[in-house]
Amino acid sequence: MIVPPLAPLRPAVLFCLIALAGCGSRPDPKPPIGDGASEDAPTVVVLSLDGFRHDYPEKAPTPNIDRIAAEGVRVKRLIPPFPSQTFVGHATLATGVSPDRHGMLNNKYWSRSRGAYNMDDDVTWYDRAPLWIHAQGHGIRTHVYHWVGSAGAYEGVEPAFWRHFDKSITDDNKIDTIIGWLNEPGETRPGLVMSYLHGCDHAGHIHGPDSPEVESCVRDTDARLGRLMTAIEGLAHPTTLLVVSDHGMMKTRGNLDIERAIHLVDAEARVIAVGPVAHVYFG
Repeated sequence: MIVPPLAPLRPAVLFCLIALAGCGSRPDPKPPIGDGASEDAPTVVVLSLDGFRHDYPEKAPTPNIDRIAAEGVRVKRLIPPFPSQTFVGHATLATGVSPDRHGMLNNKYWSRSRGAYNMDDDVTWYDRAPLWIHAQGHGIRTHVYHWVGSAGAYEGVEPAFWRHFDKSITDDNKIDTIIGWLNEPGETRPGLVMSYLHGCDHAGHIHGPDSPEVESCVRDTDARLGRLMTAIEGLAHPTTLLVVSDHGMMKTRGNLDIERAIHLVDAEARVIAVGPVAHVYFG
């Protein structure tokens, strides 16, 4: 997690940590809806960079991430939940509890009560309310832009802004939109923004974590963060930026055919394989 102190750093970071710690509970049954705040109310922006490994900033010049590390806080590494997949990681970040409690077990899995799950962005797959539901339910206007599993209402509460996932919307599009939100007046400006960015996940999967393509993506990502940081510095109200990642990336050495192994022992099972992890369901 990367936390820069921008224009200026206020206790909004503490707010995020406190709110996250309580996300194992249910939201209020009839919560107030956040309709904005005063002109000087603080804003927290949480950006997730998909598949951005802890040492990616060492693979290319990253002056903006370096500035975050120098003036704010940068952790040395990420210990992800298991399995270390995109949907599991984002659900863990959003709820503050482990996969056995928030219920998001992989990008794809089988639910005995609901059937097949396949990268669905419906928030009702969460077994615990995510942070944006708690924030909105307690009167903090919240905008969620493509965070994993953020579409729709959770027990009658939904953020002031959300959209179904659309992979054609670029990271630059999202940064532009967030900058626009931060410049809105207090009554329409969000107090919490949470957004998923594609980051370098695709480049890492296709070309490997040590590839020139990842290096180029790291440069682009740093420049994108710099543009947002510059915009934040020009704001009159205190804004805190947190940059997180859901998982890392490593080289692989081939494939393991789980279905063939099950066939060899003459067993009947359903296999749902996602990257390095396979779920095997017997009976």
